[in-house]
Amino acid sequence: MRAVLLGVTLSVLSGPLFDVPRATGLQQPWGGSELLGALSSGEMPAPEALAPLSPGVRQDFAARVALRAGYSSTRPVPPPTGDEFDAIDDKRRALESYLVACAGRRDIAPTAARYSATAVLAYEWEGYSDGPLAEAAHADRYLRRYPRSALRAGLELFLLSRYRAAFEAASFQGNRDDQRVAAEGYTATWARMRSIRDDVVQAVARDIDTASWLYVRVDGHPRTFGR
Repeated sequence: MRAVLLGVTLSVLSGPLFDVPRATGLQQPWGGSELLGALSSGEMPAPEALAPLSPGVRQDFAARVALRAGYSSTRPVPPPTGDEFDAIDDKRRALESYLVACAGRRDIAPTAARYSATAVLAYEWEGYSDGPLAEAAHADRYLRRYPRSALRAGLELFLLSRYRAAFEAASFQGNRDDQRVAAEGYTATWARMRSIRDDVVQAVARDIDTASWLYVRVDGHPRTFGR
């Protein structure tokens, strides 16, 4: 089932599902990127995933994972409805927590909460590329409007993960148009990452880029598409 908007305010999408640990709430493809998974879930990765990091960066990274683990979303928990809107609400709280952790700053919580409240988030992806592309498009529009946002580092990493997930799904489905869109978005995001002066964020970006896969195990990489 392809992604379908279910509401204007919630911007709920039905699209490809990535089966992640339910404790994280956020539908977050990380596959081989253990560093992204740690920032998303609040659980430290295996020691070997930290081996490439310098002691200082490792310490800073661990502090941000601890922040994610201990952070409580400011978003109120509504009475359960028993449908997909409950899952989307969980994802909004998890996205807020992830953005705070990426920045390593609790003071950006109000900004993270405002963004998460209206972000386009998918209920399910089901192996298609349109879900992650829709999530990426919303984040990209936000950064174009607010290029100096305190959320920038977390959203750029979010874009890398969404564009790569979309590329892999499109590759598996044989959707060349979405492959191209995802590859262009990924490459542009990767180029922008160079200007972020944050060693932890750069380490996570490299981990995403060098992972063998994030969402679907396919050959090819968005930065080498068409070459």
